[in-house]
Parts: sequence; structure tokens; C-alpha cells
Amino acid sequence: MMKKTPIYHEQVQPLPDYPRLCGEQRFDVCVVGGGFTGLSAALELAKAGFRTALLEAAQLGSGASGRNGGQVLTGLAPAMVTVARQLGHAHAQMLWDLSVAAVATLRRGLAEADMADAFRPGFILAANRAAHRAELVEEYNYLTDRLGYGALELLLQPEQIAARLGTRRYVAGLVDHGSGHVNPLAYLNGLARAAEKAGVTIFEQSAACRFVHQPGGEKVNVYTDRGVVRADRLLLCGNAYQRHLATPMQAMIMPVGTYILATAPLPEALAAEILPSGVCVSDMNFVLDYFRMTPDRRMLFGGRVSYSGLPPVAVAHRLKRRMCAIFPALDGVPLTHCWGGKVAITRNRLPHIGRTPQGVYFAHGYSGHGLALSGFVGQVIAKAIAGDLTQFDCFARIDHR
Repeated sequence: MMKKTPIYHEQVQPLPDYPRLCGEQRFDVCVVGGGFTGLSAALELAKAGFRTALLEAAQLGSGASGRNGGQVLTGLAPAMVTVARQLGHAHAQMLWDLSVAAVATLRRGLAEADMADAFRPGFILAANRAAHRAELVEEYNYLTDRLGYGALELLLQPEQIAARLGTRRYVAGLVDHGSGHVNPLAYLNGLARAAEKAGVTIFEQSAACRFVHQPGGEKVNVYTDRGVVRADRLLLCGNAYQRHLATPMQAMIMPVGTYILATAPLPEALAAEILPSGVCVSDMNFVLDYFRMTPDRRMLFGGRVSYSGLPPVAVAHRLKRRMCAIFPALDGVPLTHCWGGKVAITRNRLPHIGRTPQGVYFAHGYSGHGLALSGFVGQVIAKAIAGDLTQFDCFARIDHR
């Protein structure tokens, strides 16, 4: 029977169970959300000497951070030429540089956790039709000539991209040698272990039901069903799973369901034909397909979305049909896992990061492009809480109106 949980859980050393919050506890900072943003923020805050509590509604990594496609990408969800048109070149340059730093930060974190080999380099943005070629060329020129990025390779002939991907489905591609892929749960568990070692107090099964500001300032009481955290500062980073708090910033995001399937391990000969370059891939359709090969030769194939809150009918069958249209040789390969859940998108597909007038920090809406960026943003917010707003302001002044 096909499993409905991410394959990642079977490929990593599990974390211990963390206690539920009970009673009243006092901390300098309360972080709500046990994904990349929350864990990285909590880790940096603890390193800086802040007594930090992290509240997770279920288990660490149970949201998008622990079940995404594993693609570690530079940039943002929209093309950078689009970002520049929306925000101007100077702002686009700063955001691009921060995204490159985000990938470097993730890789450095893996190395510090003795997991440097977990990162597999290379990403290809694949053009589905001839009309996409002009978009690839425009993006390549902007990234190289205007943003000064030197890790790109442009494949404009169908035979060039076919040689990299083992399929003739695509007509062109843009290779980013600075991006790559990783088991996201391995990265998350490494963050959790580092955070705990640094002194972060982690609570699981402790959903934040509401928060109330204490009189006369930014101090806040965060309530769960069994306890309360009294803190000087609050960071909300529950992404698509925090709408019940009914804060004004939640109106800026929309939860969207997205889904991934995993095949059984492929025979070596077949795996050598499919994705011979070892890169991860995303196409250029509005509802995109994305895929990569795992170290144990499983094809992970993602796509399909649901805006209704309900999973699509026969989602595994639909994903397999799309996968086999790209790689017909996979038609007879068994499927072992198919899972899904919510991500949060914004109207302009740019992350929504900021601070409310009452002093509550928040970060969400990475729009499917958050594996590297979200962990980095956690560090940026930790620096902001400590008084350094330089990088934070670059994100906070993105216009979401």
C-alpha cells in the first residue's frame, strides 16, 4: 500500500519527542512555528543570549519545511526580471544577493552538522515550449549582466537539455550551478539539534491558540491549551498553518495544497538514463512540475495544486501520468509514497516578512521557494530582534498592497 507520509522520515535519524507546554513559563522571545524559519531564528537568538521558547503545534517539520521537494534555490519565486520591474533594480539586487547568501548559509549549516555531502549541486529551469526561450534568455542576461551572477549556463537547443535530463520533453533550459537539492528533513533535524544544544526550549503538541499584549509595551502572553509563555518578543512563522490566530498579516497569504510522489528505488541502469546530470528540475508552467533523484535512486516528482483545501481526486495517478509523460520508462516502476500539504503564497509571490505596530515579528508566504530562504530569514529576524535591522528592512519594505 502506498504510504501517505514523506519518504524523508525513512531516510533520517528521527528527533526525540519534545514536551508539551504546561503551566506558565517566562522567556525573552517566543517563536511560534517549528519549521526552518522558527528553528533558525530560535538558534540564532539563543546564540545571542536570548532565553528562547519555540512552540510547535504538532511535531517539528510537520509543515512545509519537512515535506517539500528539497530544491535549494537562489532567487525568489518570480523571475528576477519580474522582481526588478515590481521593486526596481536596486531592491532586486539586494534581494538577489540575500538569496545567494541564503544558499551559502544552508550549505554552511550542513557542513557544521557534518552533512556537507547531503547537498547535491545543480538546478535546471526547463522550458516547456519555444515561447519560454525568450524568457530564459532575458533572465540569464539580467542575472549575469545586471546582478553579476556567474554560475549560470544557458541551454538553448533541445538536444542540449535532453542530454542533461534524459528526456526530450523540454526545448531549452537555464542551469544554475549555485543551486541544488537536499533532504529537507535532514536539514531541519540538524537545525533542531543545534537549537536544542544552544539552549532553545522546544515544545511540541503546543499550538498557539492566541496571544495578548501585556499592558504598556511589546511584551506578550502566548497561550496554548495547557499553558502560557510570557515573553518580551514574539515571532510568528507558522506559515499556512497559523490562520486561526486571525492576525492582519494572515490576510496577505493564501494556503495552497501541493503534492509529491516517490517511486521505488530505480535499477542502476534506468537511473543512469534518467536525470544523468543529477540536478533538480522545475518547468516553467504556471502549475509547474518539479522533480529530482534521491541518493537511493528514487524519483521524487511534485506538482498539482489545490486551492480548495481538499486534495485533488486521484492525485497519485495524476502525478504519475505527468511523470511518465516526461519519462516513459518509469511507467512500470512502483510508487511507494505520495504526500502533500499546504504552502503559503502571496499575491505577488514574494515573501511577506515584517513587524507589526505592536512589535510582533512575522515571516511567511515564501510561495514555494523557501527551503533556503526561510532558514536565512529566521537568522535575519533574530538579528533584527537583537537590534540589527539592515537585512530585515530589505525584506520588510517589499510592497504587498
